[in-house]
Amino acid sequence: MNKNKIKNNEGITLIALVITIIVLIVLASVSISLVLGERGIVKMAREGRDNYLIAANEEQVASGQLEEQWDSLINGGNTPPPGGDDDYSYDNPYIPTNFTHTTGEWNSGFTIKGNAGSDNADDEFVWVPCVLDQEKVKPGDTVQTFGKHFSNLTAQTDPSRHNAEHAAYWGTDEASMFSDEGNSATSIRESVGTYGGFYIAKYQASQDNETAKSVSESSVWNNITRTNAIIKAERMIPTSTGCKSALVSGECWDTTMQWMVKSSTNAGNETGKNGNYDVDSSGKGYYSQSSATNTGYYAVNGIYDMAGNVFEWTTENCTDGDTYPVYRGGVYYLSGSAAPAACRGYDYDAEHSYVGFRVVLYKDV
Repeated sequence: MNKNKIKNNEGITLIALVITIIVLIVLASVSISLVLGERGIVKMAREGRDNYLIAANEEQVASGQLEEQWDSLINGGNTPPPGGDDDYSYDNPYIPTNFTHTTGEWNSGFTIKGNAGSDNADDEFVWVPCVLDQEKVKPGDTVQTFGKHFSNLTAQTDPSRHNAEHAAYWGTDEASMFSDEGNSATSIRESVGTYGGFYIAKYQASQDNETAKSVSESSVWNNITRTNAIIKAERMIPTSTGCKSALVSGECWDTTMQWMVKSSTNAGNETGKNGNYDVDSSGKGYYSQSSATNTGYYAVNGIYDMAGNVFEWTTENCTDGDTYPVYRGGVYYLSGSAAPAACRGYDYDAEHSYVGFRVVLYKDV
C-alpha cells in the first residue's frame, strides 16, 4: 500500500516537472520575443536612442539658425524670408549683413547704412527698385525696367549726336555704340532678375586709406583711372556682407535716371519736381564753374550729386572708331543744361580732375 502511494507521488512529480519545463520554455520564448523580436525591447530601445539623437541634432541646428538670425538682426541684415530668395522683390529689399535700414520705403529712397565698427561703417546706399520683366510689377506700383535708356537724342545725353557725321553714321540705333564690359555688369543684371533691384551709393566715392567710401561731406575721389575705379569699387564691400560691390554700369545709371524722373514719390522733393532732372539739371546739382566740392550737395530720391560736381566713370564703353570708357552725369565747370544727370561722355582711360566714380551694391545669384 505504501509502495503504491510512493509510485503515484513519483508520477505526479515527473508530470509537474515536464509541465514546469514546458512553461519555462514558453516563457523563455515570449521573453526572447519581447526582448529581441520585431517590436522587442532592444529594437525599441535602439529606435528610442536614434530618435533622441535625431531630435538633439535638429535642436542643435535650429539653435544655430536662431543664433545666426539673432546675430543678423543685431549686426544688420534681414532674416531670410520664409519662402527664401523668392520672397525678396523690388518692394521687399534684402539688407546686407552689417548694414541697417535707416530711412525710406522701397519706392522712396530706401537707405541702408554700415554699422559702427564694421568694414563699411557709415557707408550709405539707396535701393533702386527695378525688374527685367514688367509682368512682375504689382498693379499700382511704378517700377522701371532695368536696362539701357536714352533720355533723348541730344549731344549731352548721347555722344553719337555730337556732330552730323556721327548722326548720319549711327542713325537712331544708339545702343549699338555703347556696351557694358566685365562680369559685374552681367552679374548685376542677373541679380536684378532675382531680387528686384540693386543698391547705388548715396554719394560719389571718397577715399579713406585707399578704400572707397560713400559718406557725406568728404572730398570726392577724382584723378583716378577707370581701370583703378573698377578695382577700388569691387574691393569696397567684403563678401561677409553677403553682397558684392562694383563700379556703376551704364544700365544701372540709366535705370536710376528713369526711377528718379518717373517715380511716383520723388522722395525728398516735391512731386513732379524732378520730371526733367535727367536732361536739364539746372539748379539741381553743383555747377560752380571753378572746382569740385565735397560729397552731398544735392539729392534726388535720396541719391546725391548725379548731376554736377564731377563726372563718374562707368563700366560702359563707347565704340567711336576706337573704344573709350564712358563717364556719366554732370560736372562742376559746365551748366545743368550742358551736362545734365543723364549726360554721356567718353575719354581716355586716364586720371582726370573732373572724373570720379560711384559704387553699386548687389546680391550675387
